[in-house]
Amino acid sequence: MNKVREKITQRQRKRFAHIARYFRAVIFFDKKIQYLFFVLFLICCKSIFSQDLRFTQFHASDTWLNPAFAGNKGQPRLEINFRDQWPAIPQTYVSYRIAFDAAIEDLNSGIGLFIVRDDEGQSILKTQQFGAQYMYQVQLTKQMALNTAVQASYTQRSIDWNELQFYDQINPIYGFTDATGNPNPISQTPPSQFEIHYSDFAAGALLFTNKWYAGISASHLTQPDQSFYTGNESKLPLTVTVQSGLQFYDDQKLYPFVVNPLALFTLQKDYKQMMAGSYFKKGNLLAGAFTKYNFQHLTDVSALIGLRKGWMTFAYSYDVPLGALSGASGGAHEVSIVVLFMESSSKMTTKRQKRSLECPSIL
Repeated sequence: MNKVREKITQRQRKRFAHIARYFRAVIFFDKKIQYLFFVLFLICCKSIFSQDLRFTQFHASDTWLNPAFAGNKGQPRLEINFRDQWPAIPQTYVSYRIAFDAAIEDLNSGIGLFIVRDDEGQSILKTQQFGAQYMYQVQLTKQMALNTAVQASYTQRSIDWNELQFYDQINPIYGFTDATGNPNPISQTPPSQFEIHYSDFAAGALLFTNKWYAGISASHLTQPDQSFYTGNESKLPLTVTVQSGLQFYDDQKLYPFVVNPLALFTLQKDYKQMMAGSYFKKGNLLAGAFTKYNFQHLTDVSALIGLRKGWMTFAYSYDVPLGALSGASGGAHEVSIVVLFMESSSKMTTKRQKRSLECPSIL
C-alpha cells in the first residue's frame, strides 16, 4: 500500500512540476509578448508618425527651429536642453542639445553653433548632429527688420544590432535565449552598415518688429538618405516650420508683467502639428502653458515654470499626453538653461547706436 502511495505521490510531484513549469513559461512568455508588442507599437508609431526632434520650450530652442533666430539677442547666448520623452518606458527617447549664438554687429549678422544627441530604445539607435548657422539682417524700416539664414550640419547615426530582440527569437521556456544562455537565431537580415553619415541643410527667414515676429524655416533641403541598408533608400522628409508670436507689456514700468502668446506649426510629410500657448513673465519668474494638436485631436498639454537670476534662466516643463499612451508613457520632462553673456553698460550704449533690431523675446 505504501509503495502504491509513493508511486502516486511521485506522479503528482511530476505532474505539479510540469504544471509549475508550464505556468512559469506562460508568465515569462506573456511578459515578453507584452514587451514585444509594446516595442513593436513604438516602432510602428515612429515609422508612421516620424518627425524631427521638437522641444516644448521655444524660448530655449528657437535657433533649433529656425536659424534666422541666430544672433537675435545681440549678446552671446548659450542654450542647454534636455528632454526625456515617455520616461515610463525606460530611456525610450532621450535628447540633449547645446547651442551657442552671437551677433556680429559690424556685419549686421549672427552666427550659431549646435550639438544635438538623440538616444532611442535604451541607446540602441543613436543620432548625433553637429551644425553651424549664419544669419544676415536687412532693416526694412526703423521698426521692422528681416533676418535670412542658412544652416549646414553633419549627422552620424548608429544602431546596436546585437541589442535588438525579435519575435521569432522567443522560446516558450527560456525566452530570447536557449538553455545555455545563447541568443536564439533570427530570420531578419542584419543591415549592411551599422553606422551612417550624411550632410544636411536648412534655411529660414524671420520678419519682426519690437512687438511681434513671424518666421518660416525649411530643413532637410536635400532630403538625405538615412537607411542602414544599401540599396533600400529611406529619405529624410522635408520639414517646414512656421513660427509667430506677440509680446504685450507696459514699457513704462521697470518690471512689467509680460505676456508672450505664440504659435508653432510643423509639417513633415504626412505629419502635422500645431503648438499654441503663451509665456508669462513677472520680474524673475517665468511661466507658460501650451497645447499640441495634430489636426485630429489634442496630443499634449504642457506646463512650464522658470526662474531668471542675472545672466541665467532655468526652466522646467512637463508634457501631459492625451492620446493612447496617456496612462502608460509618463509624458515628457524637459529642462533648459539659457545663459546670456551680458556686456558692460558702456559697450551696450555704444552698440545700441548702430545695433541691428532685436526680435522680441520673453528673456
